[in-house]
Amino acid sequence: MMTPKDRLPMSWKPLFLLAFAAWLTVGAAPLILSAFPNVFPGDSWIGRHYLAIPVEKTGQVGDTFGLANSLFSALGVAGVAYALILQVDERKQAAKSEKESAKLALLTALIHARTALAAMNQA
Repeated sequence: MMTPKDRLPMSWKPLFLLAFAAWLTVGAAPLILSAFPNVFPGDSWIGRHYLAIPVEKTGQVGDTFGLANSLFSALGVAGVAYALILQVDERKQAAKSEKESAKLALLTALIHARTALAAMNQA
């Protein structure tokens, strides 16, 4: 039977660093690029007044966010599936432990009953 101590400890640092790197690459890119208005020269209204990025480029940035959204959604679904698998495994272990505990309780009750009968017969 596998106990929680037998399992390898999961480190959240690599997962956090991966998520942070993805956010930095995808999420912070428009903010970083808006600091350099000459990177995307264009004569669009948004480019001149807000982000200094032409409208054509903002569509590409939106597509990048769509990819990141799909990626994180897939990771979330995979996490839920993994949690369900772990939960099923834990339930099986709990049911097995409960059966063993019930058998032990029954055996203990039988031993006590026999001891009581033997004591009554000797008296």
